Amino acid sequence: MGAIFVAVYYPAQGPPRSVLRPPYVLSEDDLDELRVQMRGVAVTYNHVGVAGALWRATVSQEQIKASTIRAQFEKSTRPEESVLGQVEDAWAGPDGAQWCSFSLASGEASGVGQMIIAGLLRGVSLTHFNRHPIAPLELSLCKTPARPQCSVRHIARSPLNFQRYKGLTLRGAIPSTMAATTTTPAPTADKALGIINGLPEDDQRLLLAAFNGINDQLNNTIVASKKKQEEADARLEEAKKKIQQAGVDSTILASELRGFQETLGAVLEGRPELAKIVSCKELAEKCLTGMSHQQMNGMNALVTCASKAVMMLQDQIAAGAVRDQASGRKRARVDDVPVDAPATATAAIIEPTAPDAKMSLRDALARSFENM
Repeated sequence: MGAIFVAVYYPAQGPPRSVLRPPYVLSEDDLDELRVQMRGVAVTYNHVGVAGALWRATVSQEQIKASTIRAQFEKSTRPEESVLGQVEDAWAGPDGAQWCSFSLASGEASGVGQMIIAGLLRGVSLTHFNRHPIAPLELSLCKTPARPQCSVRHIARSPLNFQRYKGLTLRGAIPSTMAATTTTPAPTADKALGIINGLPEDDQRLLLAAFNGINDQLNNTIVASKKKQEEADARLEEAKKKIQQAGVDSTILASELRGFQETLGAVLEGRPELAKIVSCKELAEKCLTGMSHQQMNGMNALVTCASKAVMMLQDQIAAGAVRDQASGRKRARVDDVPVDAPATATAAIIEPTAPDAKMSLRDALARSFENM
């Protein structure tokens, strides 16, 4: 189980609800109906894209509910409209506050998780379909929600911890309302300097050394962070170049394979006894997809040596044709081979038929590999 975030998505009865504006006020019946539909509701960022998702669902004449709106969110290609997670559970506290738990698809360690922890996205805002039947559309993470007191309250990192915290909220041991906090104004620079100057001289030196040490640590951290970012950018740029080069290699190799197929077809024209030599069409069209750089190198070597072999075979066929024409003899056809001919005769069909041919196709392939 990953981290579970616990939040209040509708404030308690009493003063927290008294400040709600009309569009955000829900009746107890509405809250009960929404609560039973909350599980599976998409967690999103700052209501970005919900209007578009609702419009697309309406145009498609889909029933307006959490699942259809989530499906419309997932169709979007904009990163800010991504589904960040989903609601896992929902319940009501004894003071009427509506609680829920949700998970993030990328976990607590993600950028969104860290922004929640830092307080940048701690607010939660429920968007609901205001017509009958009422339905929840999204639970959006934001900085300042329209409904007060609605925010992430706890992060449970184990099922036991979550159940314990939920039980405490159900009993009212953990209140849903947060007391208003008062902040103490930060001292001005002159006041801070006056305080430091009022310290004994030894204490001033210790304080100055501490400040210098903190400053050095901060500078070192900034330098290290900048170096890591530069290294990451360099790796990303290198990866982009490799991907681009792989596309170029794949396109060129496919072109070479098609050329090899055409050459092979020309060589085999009128030579049915050589028709068993494999065609490269499917290899050029299908097999290159997903091929690694090393595999492409090996395939390129194979095409090169095969091309050399075909050229040698073509030269041998041309030379044999000239000799056959001069002697008035015709080349043997596959159909002319006797049925009871020995097995070696059938195997010999795929070799050049010139009487003094010095190299078979197999020899040509072997020599081509040796000469690379």
